[in-house]
Amino acid sequence: MTVPATPTTGISVDTAIAPRKGLVRRLLAEPMAVIPTIILLAIIAISVFAPWLAPFAPDYVRIHLANEPPFQSEFLLGGDQAGRDVLSRLLYAGSLTLIGALITVVVSVALGVTTGLIAGYVRGAFDAAASWIANVVLVMPSKIILVALFAVVGPNTLVTMTVLGVMVAPAFFRLVRNLVIGVKNELYVDAARVSGLSDFRIISRHVLSVVRAPIIIQAAFIAGIAVVLQAGLEFIGLGDPSTPRGAACCKTRSSPSTPRPPC
Repeated sequence: MTVPATPTTGISVDTAIAPRKGLVRRLLAEPMAVIPTIILLAIIAISVFAPWLAPFAPDYVRIHLANEPPFQSEFLLGGDQAGRDVLSRLLYAGSLTLIGALITVVVSVALGVTTGLIAGYVRGAFDAAASWIANVVLVMPSKIILVALFAVVGPNTLVTMTVLGVMVAPAFFRLVRNLVIGVKNELYVDAARVSGLSDFRIISRHVLSVVRAPIIIQAAFIAGIAVVLQAGLEFIGLGDPSTPRGAACCKTRSSPSTPRPPC
């Protein structure tokens, strides 16, 4: 039975103590969010289980099937210019691409969010220095720097994505800094400060929880940029054409019946 509303608050006890819906329940309540989530999870699952889903090894060659059209042979999506199965290489391609995007997001969030929280909360000299560095990094031509990096370290996706994460970190810095400046003088922050909580606890528990939604949105946007940039670098030839993304550890097998070696 629902307890009547109290005369002072006008809110029923059941409403006041009702727990918040979990993330999964809130997600399932939004059909427009369910479909993209299913597609994203399917892509991740296919990339992870590519060694078991791919019909051929990524570097298995049948030269007579070079440039074979789709659905015309045992290569379901056709063959590439070297006679390799496009479908198998596509399945294997996802793992390192996703790893590269994850590296970019992790590096940029670790640098940008951390410095943005400190700069927005502390201000002063640290804020001025961090803002100056962020502005300098933002005006650098990221694509030209990545192309120059290729000449130094070669086709190393992990290093390239790490450098990209450093270069996009100012986007997180400026976002978080401005959000923190807007909430640092709120009453709940003042109450936490008066109650004796340390600055670290206030930032990590009270301030970060308020600004986390824009951070998640920005992280998704940066992950998409990282994937597109990896594809762009491969398209202009800054990659290893003999090694499909995520399949560098797999060896050539002479026939489809030959079992895959462990990676």
